[in-house]
Amino acid sequence: MKSELARPWSVERVLALGRSYQGAAVLSAAAELDLFSTLSPAPRTAAALARTLRCDLRALTILLDALVALRLLEKSARGYALPPGLDALLTPDGEQSVLAMAQHQAHCLRNWAQLARVVKTGQPAERMPGVRGEQGAQEAFIGAMHNVSAPYAAKVIRAIKPLRFQHLLDVGGASGTWTIAFLRARPWARATLFDLPHVIPMARRQIGAAGLAKRVELVPGDFTRDKLPAGADLAWVSAIVHQNSRAQNRALFGKVHLALVAGVSPSVTS
Repeated sequence: MKSELARPWSVERVLALGRSYQGAAVLSAAAELDLFSTLSPAPRTAAALARTLRCDLRALTILLDALVALRLLEKSARGYALPPGLDALLTPDGEQSVLAMAQHQAHCLRNWAQLARVVKTGQPAERMPGVRGEQGAQEAFIGAMHNVSAPYAAKVIRAIKPLRFQHLLDVGGASGTWTIAFLRARPWARATLFDLPHVIPMARRQIGAAGLAKRVELVPGDFTRDKLPAGADLAWVSAIVHQNSRAQNRALFGKVHLALVAGVSPSVTS
């Protein structure tokens, strides 16, 4: 059987590709509205949801029915409800929550919609915060990075051999996912997490919840403009280099080199 990509193009296949954004838009809208969390305790009617979420009733009903069609919701005489197991994925406290990533993808969707203009002008997409505002977009991005990294951080660190360091510098450390995993692997080590000022409170909350606040120094700054905190013998640069130009990465690793204690551990990137 031919793979999907190997099949010959047809009118319907081209049109299907063109409308494939629609399901993503439905999921993204529900995530940005935090609709799944609102439904987590019990089924609710469209009218009750509209009052809670402060949405237009007709528009929300159309979104709810689209979610039912995608099997992301169930509909009965009692109203709308989450299918079994979905609360674990799309509510903030779910065991395998990817809600932050779904919210971040809503922001990405707005950027991708500007692709033709970006290609035409060579300029970045215009930032267009969604209904959660700029702060909500920033929190979703940081949370999404945790969604992606948290399930694998401990496994990756166990695979880094030999792992010898006393002081970790986590560049662009976000909410501390990797810092926490490194310090759990080395109970006698400490760390410095460096990230933008608006990220530091998120890191403080997560690192505090992990019981590691006394072992981590949180330093606000911008690695594109500021010097990196000095004194570490291991640097971790995660989910950064792929978005930079070659010149930007050379400058960044120059700063990493200057920040590290000479003759100890090399930097590690991801």
